[in-house]
Amino acid sequence: MKYLLFFPFIAIFFQSNGQAVSETFIQCDTIKLEGGRKTPCKIQEVNSRELAYFACCDSCNAAFIIQAKYVKEIVWSEETRDRLDGEPDTTSIKKSFGTNSFFADLGINPIGYFEASLTYESLPSHNLENLHKAIGYQISAGTYAVWGDGGPFVRASAVYLLGKKNHHLEFNGGLTGFLNGDLAGINGLSPLAGFGYRFQSIRRPHSPVFRVGISWPQGLHFGLGFSF
Repeated sequence: MKYLLFFPFIAIFFQSNGQAVSETFIQCDTIKLEGGRKTPCKIQEVNSRELAYFACCDSCNAAFIIQAKYVKEIVWSEETRDRLDGEPDTTSIKKSFGTNSFFADLGINPIGYFEASLTYESLPSHNLENLHKAIGYQISAGTYAVWGDGGPFVRASAVYLLGKKNHHLEFNGGLTGFLNGDLAGINGLSPLAGFGYRFQSIRRPHSPVFRVGISWPQGLHFGLGFSF
C-alpha cells in the first residue's frame, strides 16, 4: 500500500523529466544523413564542404565535423532560426553535389555520319532519394562529317536521369543546329532524341562520368568526362 502512495509522485517525476528531454531535443538541430541516421546537434557553421557542430547538450563543448556530401537534410531548431535571424541558407550544401558536368562525346551513325563534341551539363532539379531523379540541360558544340564533308554544329537539349547509386538511365531531347556542310540545308536544324546508360555519382562532386547510348543524329555514341 505504501508503494501506491508514491506512485503519483514517481509518475509526475518521469513526466516532467520526459518533457525536459523533449524540450531539449526540440531546441537542437537535426542532421539527416544519406543512410537514414539522424543526429541531434547544435550546428555552428556550414559551408560547401563540411558542417561543424556540437553535441546536443548544454555542457557539451567538443566540436565535431562532418563532410557535407554525406548530409541529406538539415532540420533547424527554432533557437537556431532566432539566433541567425531566420532559417540559415543551405544552398552551399547543395553545391557539393556533382550536378554540373563536362564530357567529350564521339558518335557514329550507320548512314555515314560521324561527330565529335564537347558538352556542358547542369542538373538544377534533382531528388537524391533511393531512386535518383534529375532533370537538366546540355549545351554542346562540335564538328561532324558525312562521307568526308561536314562542318561545325551546336546543340541544346533537355536531359532526364533515373537510377540508383552510380547507375542511371539517361533520356535526351532537343535540337541540333548544323552551321555548315551538307546537313546545313535550308535552316540547318535537326531534332535530337535518344536514350542510354550513364555511370556517375550525382551525390559527390568530382565524379567520373561515362555514358553510352543511341540517339539521332549521333547514332551510337560514347562519352567520358567529370562532374563538379
